[in-house]
Amino acid sequence: MTDDSVRPERSAAELRHVARGLHTILVVDDVAASRYSTARVLQHAGFKTVEVDAGIEAITHAGTASALVLDVNLPDMNGVQVCSILKTTEQYRHLPIVLTTAFFAEAVHREAGTQAGADAYLVTPLDPEELTATLDRLLARR
Repeated sequence: MTDDSVRPERSAAELRHVARGLHTILVVDDVAASRYSTARVLQHAGFKTVEVDAGIEAITHAGTASALVLDVNLPDMNGVQVCSILKTTEQYRHLPIVLTTAFFAEAVHREAGTQAGADAYLVTPLDPEELTATLDRLLARR
């Protein structure tokens, strides 16, 4: 016979996983394999995801997201431009944006991202723990 009023305590990792399920991350990357990989890492960590492959789609779907993981190199406009547009729009100015790149990793590129309002700038290949920790930190500040 078990007592339903006595439940085992959840670990901090389990609680983080549950809390992440309250957030939808918009993954923006025109390279399907990269987009898929990033989304799967985030889903495994407990986040919900929406995937798009262009900057204009990112702007269109931003309202569905708790945060963006946004590739810098997109076909229609670059991620820094998308970031700037969102961060200068009142309803999205507090939306956490993590810029990602495989090519534009120099200090000048990071500075451009920062000037556009990016909250973080990560170089691919993304480390799953760094990505989830970055999103946890940014979402906690919202």
